[in-house]
Amino acid sequence: MKPPAFPSCAVLWLLAPVPPGSRIDAFRHEARRTLARRAGSRLRWAIWFLTDRARFWALYREALCHLTAFFRDPDVTAALRHSVLPAIVKRLSDKASIRVWVPGCSTGAEAYSLAILLAEVLGECVAARPVEVLGMDRSEEVIGRARNGFYTLAELHGLSPARLERFFTPENGGYRVNGQLREMCSFSRHDLLEDVPPGDLDLVSCRNVIGHFVNRSRHSEVFRKLHECLRPSGFLVLGKNEPLCPPPGLFSTCDLRLRIFKRVELPSSTQQA
Repeated sequence: MKPPAFPSCAVLWLLAPVPPGSRIDAFRHEARRTLARRAGSRLRWAIWFLTDRARFWALYREALCHLTAFFRDPDVTAALRHSVLPAIVKRLSDKASIRVWVPGCSTGAEAYSLAILLAEVLGECVAARPVEVLGMDRSEEVIGRARNGFYTLAELHGLSPARLERFFTPENGGYRVNGQLREMCSFSRHDLLEDVPPGDLDLVSCRNVIGHFVNRSRHSEVFRKLHECLRPSGFLVLGKNEPLCPPPGLFSTCDLRLRIFKRVELPSSTQQA
């Protein structure tokens, strides 16, 4: 079986120097360390990219697709907390459910982060408001970890002390998500390319998944699928480091730098086609 085309821009991004102390490049630094550890050295995996693309592609997917963190990008977190999520809450009726999807959710940090932000936005109304944060991933192993909801203190480095105290319970040298977050989040196995996505969504957070792990020839297919599963005026969030944007006919741009987009309604004739 021929391996999918590798996104060369992602390799250049990994090889570029990391500015000392740069918070936004913490993910890239960890990605390079993981690749070097799996391959034996940074030079070896770079050589594999040049000489054995299939081997490198397998390593890349295995090593990087499960890197995640709580609130890993402060700018995106702030935009979600103060702009995107309040707009969703304002648009819906008081009794309407809020539905969020995180494809490629890995061990659950992104899904739980969004649940925390929603709890903060809803305030005292959170207990009475139906909220569903759907974390999905193709790996049963990481889905099991997400459902377990147990993290070491190092894995929770993106959380403030106040959030840690409110949403997590100390246990066996680590922390477990509390009952409120568990009720808001659910996790299941799902393949973004092959499986039917959930529907009636208000927000899809698909960060560092499409550009890094989806063959470029299938980008349009994925973006159309994401468009169809969102409610009118639903939001799509991509990774800041992904060098791609959704088709303008499907999404309008809310913030290009932060890769935040909004669903565009298609003419009825286009939808039927």
